[in-house]
Amino acid sequence: MTVPKWTRFALVGPLMREYILPVRGRPALDIPGGEALYAAAALATWLASKAGDTGEPKEGLGLMARTGMDFPQAWLDDLARLGWRVEGVRRVPDIADSRRVRVYDAQGNPVLAGWARRFAERGYAFPPDLADHEMPGPRTPVSRPTPWTLLERDVPDWIVETRLAHFTPGDPLTHHLLPSVLRSRGVLTLTLDPDAAYMTAPHQTFAREVMQPFTVVQPSEEELRTLFGGVREDLWGMSEEVATWGVSVIAVKRGNQGVWVYDGKARARWVLPAYGAARFRDPTGAGSAFAGGFLYGWHRTEDPVEAALHGLAVASVAVETVGALSLLETLPGLLPARLEVLREGVRRV
Repeated sequence: MTVPKWTRFALVGPLMREYILPVRGRPALDIPGGEALYAAAALATWLASKAGDTGEPKEGLGLMARTGMDFPQAWLDDLARLGWRVEGVRRVPDIADSRRVRVYDAQGNPVLAGWARRFAERGYAFPPDLADHEMPGPRTPVSRPTPWTLLERDVPDWIVETRLAHFTPGDPLTHHLLPSVLRSRGVLTLTLDPDAAYMTAPHQTFAREVMQPFTVVQPSEEELRTLFGGVREDLWGMSEEVATWGVSVIAVKRGNQGVWVYDGKARARWVLPAYGAARFRDPTGAGSAFAGGFLYGWHRTEDPVEAALHGLAVASVAVETVGALSLLETLPGLLPARLEVLREGVRRV
């Protein structure tokens, strides 16, 4: 596929080899994944749904990531054939293992141990290539570099064509150091889904420094409450305080209760519903799918409510599918139809 004229969007975050035992259905084993891929696929799905409805040059997206040498080059070649820019992806020897395992119980809660038993209970053989895989150990302190840290030298040349960039959950130091680099290269809008590693009360100063250059921050309700350490109970009050750090919009993800949007410039509060997924299968990457849709909606409207509605629409599809690239199979017209349904439930409070 021909690369679009403008690489308008950048998705920054990890790429992983994913092993998923979803809530329902068969396992998906050793497939392309990682938060950046979910955000990219959601964005690409919206771009495809609106293809040809403007006179502007075709818009494209690019990935910025580090991953292990075990992440197949063939997968990157496949993404390039979609028209995505992958020159910003670096496979590095220092990352020994890029596998990510997601196992869920019947309610959609992540299972952190006893994976082999869970596979057996569902009637599936446990993947032999996970026999040596262990849950990640203690995280590196947030201010220290890791093999996953993206540095200025990792920024691809196409970033000068980019106007919007989203940072998925991932390496904290990347979140801290790279936004100023992208701003200096002409990126106008930065959105952030913060990493849980620094969304804690002891790291609040670090979190504040990280968030300051971002236009939009998209924490989960749990992350926001943990950041303020239980000292405050009012989610709106917490969002207002984050806005004083320089953030224009705070979109608080509340799972099946939808999203609360605080517009710091307008001092406006909005409650948005979730779209009730009829075939809930897999919550993996739903937050990053929301972020990809948000980025597209912001580009189209610069309206935080409309942006969040675009995010909620595509996130509702993400939880009905398994694997990031399954989003690309979304039927034409589905996202605009869900967007209209969601608009009916928006309330200003």
